[in-house]
This record gives sequence, structure tokens and C-alpha cells, in this order.
Amino acid sequence: MASVVRPTYQAIVDQAMRATGATSGWLLGFSGSELRVMATGGLAARRDLVGGQLTPTGAQGYVLSSGQPAALMPQPHDRANAGAAGFPGIPTSVLAVPCGDDTPIGVIELAEKPGAAPFTFDDIEALATLASVAAAALTEGDDAHRDVASPAELAAELERLAAYDPRRYADAARLIGSLLGQGA
Repeated sequence: MASVVRPTYQAIVDQAMRATGATSGWLLGFSGSELRVMATGGLAARRDLVGGQLTPTGAQGYVLSSGQPAALMPQPHDRANAGAAGFPGIPTSVLAVPCGDDTPIGVIELAEKPGAAPFTFDDIEALATLASVAAAALTEGDDAHRDVASPAELAAELERLAAYDPRRYADAARLIGSLLGQGA
């Protein structure tokens, strides 16, 4: 299954990375005791992480428990921040900002500024507005975030339908054809 990302979520991650110079980032939604990857950017986007769930650790865990942003430079052996912001490994710098005023309902997390530079107070301030927008978008719910069958999965299902129920297959084929702009 391929995951569909809400454009608002993606714009938040893209702007956060642009504003700070981070090389990897994601927006995480908090539900129960788990975080869900809502959108990714940079190195994280190459790893097909959207829709995945994880247990809060490191900077994310701190942000969710305190409601305060965290900017840190993890040590090379800091397993709590391994994979932060979808970075493959332990990044040299991490910035996590809560989304939500009283109780965080999500986290914008970024990693790895160029040249192993630390994130700054200016970076935290730049993300404050984006975190407010992210909180509003997360509050609306993620009904636009859903798994969509890949073309190969759809083709396999249509093959099965054609073999076991030719009449329903014909109806489905006509519907798909009309959606694609083909005559039925």
C-alpha cells in the first residue's frame, strides 16, 4: 500500500526544513502512547516511513511529556535519538517542537543541519508558527491520510474479481473506465 499524505502536512514539513536547513524531518501525530508519521521530508522521505508508528523516545518523548521544544546534539552512542526525524542513524543535531498549546498532539522533528551545526533559538522560533498550523491540521483529523492500493495491488484484485465474479468485474471495469475518461 502507498500512503497518501495530506498536502497541509507535507507543506508544514517542507517549510520547517526550508526555514532551518535541516536535511531530514517529519511531522508526527500523537495518539494514545504512539506517534504516527504523518509526513516526511529530505532523507526521511526516501525511507517510506509515512503511516508508520513508533514509541516516543529521545527529543520526541521530552517534547510530548514537557510541552517544551528541544534542540540537542546527540552523542554518537545516543540510541534514544537514533532515527530522529527519520534520519538513518544518529544525527548530529535534533530539533523537536510540540504541536498544540496545552497538551501536545504532535511533534515536528528535524535532524542534521549542514556542517554538523546545532539548531538555534531562531530555528525554534521559526517553527513555532508552523507548530500552531500543524496542531490545527492534526486536530481536524487525518481522514485524508489513508492507505491507497498500489496499481499492482489493484490489478491483482481486478484479476481475482474477473475470475470469480465476471459480472461485478464488468461493473467495476466500466466505473474505472469512466473515471479515467475512457468510453464504457
